[in-house]
Amino acid sequence: MNELKVDLSTYKNSLSRKNQVARFLWTLVWTVFARPLPRSVGNNWKIFLLRLFGAKIHAKAVVYSSVYIYMPWNLEMDEYSCLSPEVDCYNVAKIRIGAHSTVSQKTYLCAASHDISKSNYPLITAP
Repeated sequence: MNELKVDLSTYKNSLSRKNQVARFLWTLVWTVFARPLPRSVGNNWKIFLLRLFGAKIHAKAVVYSSVYIYMPWNLEMDEYSCLSPEVDCYNVAKIRIGAHSTVSQKTYLCAASHDISKSNYPLITAP
């Protein structure tokens, strides 16, 4: 049985320097101005910070202080949605949390930015 594999040695990071600087600033702002707050205190402040960095968040959404959000500009949250304590939202691509939805504590959300099956990287066939 031959198994197809993708050669990732030719991978090039498509995220720009501007994106990397924005992520650095976001991490700094969230770490200093939101994470020190007790669990669910200051929700309006946290929503303000997220919106400042491009998130589309309904005023009735809830985001806990211990949440990790990789790219807030790729996050949408509808009314009464919640990111519970210690959720890791690795949103390289768009993630939308629908109305009346809770992402439970310590959950890992991951959205990739590309379809590896449609890449231009050469395929290697395993022996």
